[in-house]
Amino acid sequence: MIENLTRQQKKIESQIAELEAQQQESDSNKEDILLQIKFLNQTLTEIRINLREKQGKLDQVNQELDSLKSTYNTKLKGLDAIMKKDNVMINYINTDAEIILKASIFDQVLYEAVKICREIPEAEAMTEDTFIDDRNNFCWKDVLSTGLRVFIAGIDGATGVAQVSGGGGTSNDMPWQDKDEDFLDWARRAMRHAHAKHYPGNRFKRSLSK
Repeated sequence: MIENLTRQQKKIESQIAELEAQQQESDSNKEDILLQIKFLNQTLTEIRINLREKQGKLDQVNQELDSLKSTYNTKLKGLDAIMKKDNVMINYINTDAEIILKASIFDQVLYEAVKICREIPEAEAMTEDTFIDDRNNFCWKDVLSTGLRVFIAGIDGATGVAQVSGGGGTSNDMPWQDKDEDFLDWARRAMRHAHAKHYPGNRFKRSLSK
């Protein structure tokens, strides 16, 4: 509508300019030309009023559109942040679910490994000085209990832990979780330390720093 009114305005302005030129060039028909110019000026005034109204409405719509765009972009950013947070939570859930699933079958796997070792001497020899060996020699609960105490105490950077029965040594060499160390990595170190406490001088103790 604005484009159409703008074209009409330019057309009438051009017609008025032509009539004014004719009026200056000829003395005849001046009255008729003046009437045409007057009529065109009235029409032009109406078009300009209409054009201003339409332009005002368009400006208002554009302002509302800009406001809606701003609101949309703000909500889009918020949605993007929520989606990223959800993705992080999903990753945490997947990781925790995987840990739970692995933990759920650990006792069964350990039991089956011990059973195989008791039936196959070669396999039993390969498990010497391992957690399977602990299970085979009925030391697993003691090692696990010690590992649990070390793990919990080490999270706080604690330097003391109850002396382990049957393991000898003191708590001065007890490890604790490094600042950026993953919980699973720390848990493995705690269990290796617990095993070494029950078997001083074995290769588990030598691998604590790995």
